[in-house]
Amino acid sequence: MRKTYRNLLGLALATLTASSCQPAKSTSDTSPSEKPNIIFIYADDLGVGDISALNPLSQKVITPAMDRMVKEGLYFADAHSSAAVCTPSRYSLLTGRYNWRTSKKRGVLGGYSFPMLEKGRKTVASLLHDNGYETAMIGKWHLGAKWGVKDEYETEIQARNMKVGDRFGKNEVDFSKPVSGGPEEHGFGYAYWHVGSLDMAPYCFIENKYVADQEFEHFEGQEGMFARPGIKSKSFEFKEIIPDLSRRAVSYIEEKSGNKKPFFLYLPLTAPHTPYVPTDNMRGKSQAGIYGDFVLNVDELVQNVLAKLKEKGIDDNTMVILSSDNGAQKHRGKNKPNIIELKGHYTNAGLYGEKRDIYEGGHRIPFIVRWPGKIKKSRVYPHMIGQLDLMATCAEMLQVKLPKDMGEDSFSFWPAITNENFDKPVREYLVNHSARGQFALRHGDWKYIDGQGSGGWTQNNTPDQQLYNLKKDLYEQEELSAQHPEKIQEMKSKLEQIKTQGYSRTI
Repeated sequence: MRKTYRNLLGLALATLTASSCQPAKSTSDTSPSEKPNIIFIYADDLGVGDISALNPLSQKVITPAMDRMVKEGLYFADAHSSAAVCTPSRYSLLTGRYNWRTSKKRGVLGGYSFPMLEKGRKTVASLLHDNGYETAMIGKWHLGAKWGVKDEYETEIQARNMKVGDRFGKNEVDFSKPVSGGPEEHGFGYAYWHVGSLDMAPYCFIENKYVADQEFEHFEGQEGMFARPGIKSKSFEFKEIIPDLSRRAVSYIEEKSGNKKPFFLYLPLTAPHTPYVPTDNMRGKSQAGIYGDFVLNVDELVQNVLAKLKEKGIDDNTMVILSSDNGAQKHRGKNKPNIIELKGHYTNAGLYGEKRDIYEGGHRIPFIVRWPGKIKKSRVYPHMIGQLDLMATCAEMLQVKLPKDMGEDSFSFWPAITNENFDKPVREYLVNHSARGQFALRHGDWKYIDGQGSGGWTQNNTPDQQLYNLKKDLYEQEELSAQHPEKIQEMKSKLEQIKTQGYSRTI
């Protein structure tokens, strides 16, 4: 039987409503000559409940910097990643296109997987760069890359494409050669990036196209870290990665703050994804074990970014967006104990399911926009958006029209940012995707799931097609397909239309 949070639904909604009761001043559209700087902080596996201001269930992890973003900005209360796992969500965020329109239909890429982003595919970074922005990426890429290898191993590596783990080493990969298919080929003028997740070899950072530290050793793995063994740069220290990304982000802001050109900084983090490696100053600071302590490292990074913007006097003209690539992971494997909730910390704020699942816990994510010069404090936008809507939003901000082959599934939420009185849905339908390739379709309050079960790790018994009314049942406790067969048919037909026509926005 599902653990129910039905009695907490009113509390959760009341919390959100209370935060939106501040009076707001009127705003006007931004002209192209008033382009804001944009910083997109993309946490890895951060759940809605990991931000204390958004968690009505517990206060085991207190996050003052992220709470500040909620209180000083605009919270999108019904925001979703495209998928319930890392790689596909990152593809959709950057392209404005559903991930399942590619050859990657399930799962994630590994550290040696070939690029997922198609050659020539335009991204948010490309759009901004082509319209006067300086662009940079610092952090986790996880969209594949083509490593330089010795000729005799090229055929073998191609045959093992899309495999996760340390399949190859010094004898096969030539780490002195340039790495292709990365951020700098997709609109980023500067990139400092790790090719996969923090638990995936090769453990090294690439600056633009070259490995930054080419002196390697073998990492054997460590009990309790949840990191795979593999090749590691000698200077790669797991617990120092978030502080290093923070320093580099702050340095970039410092460097660009005096420029006339606006900048776009894409800051995809490696935390709080496994391995859980909080810094010494955060150890024991939360009441949720090392996971909660690691979340505090994310909060510290956010604080450092906001402080530098204030120091450089560009706070009012910088739009900072904080989000996550999917819902939080609560278990360490199928049928294993929920080690996070055992601490009393509800990382997904009571939503059913977790990372990998098609349920709300898998893909409903925090999405907060702070822009002191435009957004009045403590606003809530209650309608549905997807992360892939960033592309159309930036296009409307720039007052440019997207071509047919760019941002095919993206809808603009720019009016919600610039007009505090805007209270209309920006999209009618939204498709979500699980780790095993299961689909869901949202339409208003209704959610249709095309398949049995979670499409991930959560175990349950359901019909082959599922239906939920999220307005009445946010925690997906009452399955309604038998009561509404006509709704099932209507939404199944619409899902098939979106899948087959190749786009969902008005082209």
